[in-house]
Order: sequence, then structure tokens, then C-alpha cells
Amino acid sequence: MGQQNKEVMANDIIVPQSYYHVTKSFNQINGLVTTGAATCTALAMSASNENGEIIYALTHIDGENDIKKVIDGMIEDMNTQINGIVGTINAYIASAGIKNNGNLAHTPEKVVDYLNQKNVALKFASNLQQIRIGGSSKKDDIVRVSEGVDEIHRAEGNKNLDGLIQQANALPKMKGGHNKWTELKQEGGYSSGVHDPMEEVIKQVLDKALYWEKETEVNDNAQQQKLTNLKSAIKKEENWYKKYLYGRKLLAWADTAQNQ
Repeated sequence: MGQQNKEVMANDIIVPQSYYHVTKSFNQINGLVTTGAATCTALAMSASNENGEIIYALTHIDGENDIKKVIDGMIEDMNTQINGIVGTINAYIASAGIKNNGNLAHTPEKVVDYLNQKNVALKFASNLQQIRIGGSSKKDDIVRVSEGVDEIHRAEGNKNLDGLIQQANALPKMKGGHNKWTELKQEGGYSSGVHDPMEEVIKQVLDKALYWEKETEVNDNAQQQKLTNLKSAIKKEENWYKKYLYGRKLLAWADTAQNQ
């Protein structure tokens, strides 16, 4: 994977475990990505309408998700956002349970069985644990499943301020999830598989926002405006962010004046 690809993909919107996101705004965003699917199933889909508009959807299904509800919800939202899908939906599955020859092994069979009931062209993308999707036409789905996809988004990630704004705007619009997560009560206490993975993604936005605030020169008007735009995007979704420990910390940061 070339450096230019890595820089573009660094700003992909991360969709955390158990959630899904549907968007057609690829004039504004690069792609959708989920990392570390492990024994879960990562599912990416694309479709188009009669005008050639493209819609993308991505989820990271775990053992607690209502699989039918998630898949139905994704397809319904895809249909709604582009006023009707024309033709077949492309669907790509990545999971540690998929063998290199495309055979199904430990991937939750309900996912595949249910997709096969839909108007879907199913492709077993990889036995790796992550997937991203983006592109500019239905014939040009840019699906990536290499190890590098995961590396780009580790720790605080590599998003620029445009990428952070996109992520901050997208998180409250994501659907899915379930009530099996334990509420995160204290900073630094996050445990994967126990606490809501939304917390981890919000923390990443906070960490990178703090990084860019520190790195941005006072007289760099363009970057300062992007920091202001990021804070505005977060405050606009106050009711959503305040449900999360790191969301409340992000709101506290967004309330601070510039250049303190």
C-alpha cells in the first residue's frame, strides 16, 4: 500500500464494533472502515440508483447483534438515502473465519444465510480482521483488507482535522449497537469486548484533537478555523456525546476557547 493511499485512508470514518453506518457523501469523505473484526464479521456494501449515485454501508457484527435487524437496517437506509437501489447490492465479508479460497468456516452462518436471501452479490473479501470501502463508482469499489488498514488507525490514528470533523459528524448518525456493553465509569479503564467500543473511537477523536490543537500555530488561520469547526460539530451533537465518558471529555474540550 503506497504512502498516498495511506494518507487518504487515514481519514476514513471508523465504524466501531456492533454498529453500522450508511453514507453517500463521498464528495466529503474518503471511505468507511472497521478494524479488528477477529471472530466477528465485517460487512461492507455498495449500491447505486438510476442516476448513478453510490451508497456505501459498513458494519462490524458481533455475537450480540440482531443480525437480521442490522442487515435490514443497512439495506433500508441505503435504499432511502439514494431514493431506491437499482440492480444488485455488492457485499464484501471479512472475518477471521473465512479461508483464503473463500469458503465459509467460523463466520456466523446467519450473516451469509440472511444475505443470500437478499438481492446481493456476495464476495468473501478476506480472512483478515478488517475491511474498508470507498470509491467513485459502482464498478470501482475500493475495498481494502490488508494488515495496513488496521495499522493506519492504531493508537490516536493519523487523521487530519478534516478527517476528525467527518468522524465527529458521523458518530452520532451511526446505528446498531446493543445493550450488552458495560458502561465505562473511569478514564483509562476501557476493556475491549466489555465496554462500548464507541468510547474508544471518541477517545481517539479527543486524543487527535488535542494533538492538532498543540501543533497548530496561533497565526495559522486555516487550521485554527478547522479546529473551530471541529468544536462546533461536537457541540452541535451535545446530547449524543454526553452519553459517553469520553464524549463528555470531548465536549469539555470543545467548550474551551481557542489558543488557551
